[in-house]
Amino acid sequence: MLLRLVLAGVFVLFFNPIKAQEDIRSNFEPSIAPPSKLLDNQKPEANWIWDSGQDNPRNYYLLVRKTFNLDQIPVNAQAFISAYAFADVYINGKLVDRCPMNCDPEYQVYEKFDLSGYLRKGQNTIAALVYNFGTGMHHRINGRGGFFFQGLLTSDGTNLLKINTDNSWKVTRAEAWDNQTGTRTVSSNLIGFVEKFDARKMPERWKESGFDDSGWKSARMLGIPPVSPWNNLVAICRRPLFREKVYPVRHWFAGDKIVYDFGREIAGTPVLELYSGLDSVALEMGTGERLLPDSSVSYIKRVNYTDYYTGKKGFQQWSPLTWRGFRYLSLSRRNEVIPKGISAISRHSDFKREGSFQCSDPLLNQIWEVGNQTLLLCAQDTYMDTPWREQTQYIAGDSRYLQKYAFYPFGMSSELLIHYNILSGAWSQRWKSDGSIRSRYPTDWLLEEGTSAYLADYELEWVIMLGEYYKYFGKEDLVRQVYPNMKKLMTIFDKYISKDHGLLSRVPGWIVLDHPKTYPMDQREEIAGLNCLYYEALTQASEIAKNLASDPEQAAQWTNKAKLVKDNIRKWLWSPDKQLFRDSYGSEKCSQQTQVYALLYGLVSEPEKEHVADAITAENRKSEQSFSYYLVYSLFDSRPQWALDFIRKNWGGQMKSPFFNGVWHEAWDIGHWTTDVGTTSHAWCSGPTALLPQKVLGIEPVSEGWRTFSVHPNPCDLKWANGVITTPFGAICSDWKIDARGDFHLYVKVPENTTAVIALPGLDAKKIQVNDQLFTNIPESKTAKTENGRVIFNVKAGEYRIVILN
Repeated sequence: MLLRLVLAGVFVLFFNPIKAQEDIRSNFEPSIAPPSKLLDNQKPEANWIWDSGQDNPRNYYLLVRKTFNLDQIPVNAQAFISAYAFADVYINGKLVDRCPMNCDPEYQVYEKFDLSGYLRKGQNTIAALVYNFGTGMHHRINGRGGFFFQGLLTSDGTNLLKINTDNSWKVTRAEAWDNQTGTRTVSSNLIGFVEKFDARKMPERWKESGFDDSGWKSARMLGIPPVSPWNNLVAICRRPLFREKVYPVRHWFAGDKIVYDFGREIAGTPVLELYSGLDSVALEMGTGERLLPDSSVSYIKRVNYTDYYTGKKGFQQWSPLTWRGFRYLSLSRRNEVIPKGISAISRHSDFKREGSFQCSDPLLNQIWEVGNQTLLLCAQDTYMDTPWREQTQYIAGDSRYLQKYAFYPFGMSSELLIHYNILSGAWSQRWKSDGSIRSRYPTDWLLEEGTSAYLADYELEWVIMLGEYYKYFGKEDLVRQVYPNMKKLMTIFDKYISKDHGLLSRVPGWIVLDHPKTYPMDQREEIAGLNCLYYEALTQASEIAKNLASDPEQAAQWTNKAKLVKDNIRKWLWSPDKQLFRDSYGSEKCSQQTQVYALLYGLVSEPEKEHVADAITAENRKSEQSFSYYLVYSLFDSRPQWALDFIRKNWGGQMKSPFFNGVWHEAWDIGHWTTDVGTTSHAWCSGPTALLPQKVLGIEPVSEGWRTFSVHPNPCDLKWANGVITTPFGAICSDWKIDARGDFHLYVKVPENTTAVIALPGLDAKKIQVNDQLFTNIPESKTAKTENGRVIFNVKAGEYRIVILN
């Protein structure tokens, strides 16, 4: 009875966001330096350190401390911090962040921090909990354990103190964790190891000054970088992860467990606040995305999210080191233990909400917002596919979707993660001499053919993604930096061109195209979808070579090759009888996805478009949720009402699923999948978050960095819509409505140094007014044209109020 009364009275039934730390790097411009042997153009001075035990112990937790005194608070306090695999870093008991970004030790990341807000006059303590996997993971490279800190405190231009890791730092193994536990997945090394924690063995207040660390050992110095395996230095500056405290919205009892429901999917770590009347009471905690039929939590299948906690007498608080995606938390019911509070620290990359979208349909507004929340779950220190199952950064594939999806709500603040993703594709060249890039990286697990390590279509999408990155973010340096890698990558496809048909043929490995294979394509030797991607990759590569890399000879070669591939796709994969593209040479199947690939990348001639679009819409939904972004995008301008209704029916329909956790699933109907295989949190399915501003507002980049952009609204059955898109040149504002008379009103704000291509529905320019003038009386009308039922004209920077009279 006491337990039930405590539970009933403790939990506030709402989310209570609390910023876990001040943004002490708000003045830092996010950046990623090229690999070098220097930090801020200076030779490193600090040592990598570790304890005196094994170099690469498996599932190992290490505590690190350094105490120092300050006669005054420094004006500036900057430090480069790194660890392998990662460390939670504290100053005077306050969390700075978990760092570094998940990286390859060959290109070790050193994160730059401004620490001035953490320091105080008198005694100060730097503490870190360092973790080492000691084995390769699906999302980690096997390296060796280590910690690095190089700090400089200054005031009025005078150096006050250098704080560098060396043998004066103290270390000890964190014996509270049992490092003999097994992995959370047996075969694929997903996520990491099960945590088994004994609170009695954890030193209290070890992160704070005043703690007696005299019994700890002096650190072992491993060397000043570059030192193996950290052979290159990559200095990165980013904002700390955003953290907020959230609470369950309800709870119930299921057998010998208490189940807590947070009301929606979150990504982070559970926090247990307990009172125990006895010492050494053992509890089992589990987290999961779904419930079993008996209302208990499913937390063992596919990924084992069981954690074990042995308590001590009295009040205590614990949070596991492993972050995860979950909605439900299960905890043992023990009469000796009173839960005083159950919560979680939800975390994600500190994106800024720079963009907006609203329209007259509340369902579409909700769909747009669900996509935003899904993106945040999958935006951590890197982009990743899902916080629950893999936490893997895919190079292109998932991240190509996320590049566009995140830009519309989060604008330029989303650039760092996609920048890092593109670089990860380039840096993985060390793994294959032929130029292949890993499709998930960093990783050294499951690298054989047929796995997701090297995916040919993702490699081609990486090239396409480079061109799209330049169009959205307008940054030339990154594209130039990776151009040599891109050039080498493109050469590997030459050997797969068939002599008979001049098409990619027998490309090894898993060809994804549309995943998962709920709606399979007929993939034979010469696959239409793959060749469409190859054609687009050649086209993008040629543009990059010509416009950014000053490599006109290579650009011409890729242009000629692209023309040949296009001609051969048309010659060998087009079915004259069906007037559609075959899935593969020799196949009679003409799947929806194949037609979308052909339409999307310009393989369909103008006279054929109507029939191809009819065939696509006749299939309704024969593509998975992620690929449906391309499906809807390819038809939105020619079939706008169909496209909008598709979003309502399918994305809106998923929100009614019994599995729906407030964010998008991995696929349309994961109820058809084996329990706990399909994840209920997958940002590659957030298509409408881009589609609605792209196609309802009609705002998309036309040239690099939005220097030229389109305003091509599709009102459909909506009464109004508005939004803001932030670009490198400033904010684009768009607001349209249809009034009671049926007149169409459009307001557009065009930033300085940009040009907008306005495309208005209708063919009669005489019915258009611009800023209270007849369209035919303004200079822009002289160069206007009519095309596909639109009046199209360009305007320069300024504000425009446009009316189309009914």
